[in-house]
Amino acid sequence: MRKIRDFKCEVCGDVFEVWVEDDVRTIDCQFCGSEDTASRCVSAGRYLGNTVGKSPSLSNRNKS
Repeated sequence: MRKIRDFKCEVCGDVFEVWVEDDVRTIDCQFCGSEDTASRCVSAGRYLGNTVGKSPSLSNRNKS
């Protein structure tokens, strides 16, 4: 299954996103063109809950 993954080039330091298969760990850099120098890096996770802007901890305190 193809997923969007972050890669960072060890030569130029560019960070970019690419749709790749799960087993792909290194690719060619899209910026400088170096071969097999961009390694997959850990992406920041997304948190989509509590989008109303109210903190659950604050709403619990107000119920007393």
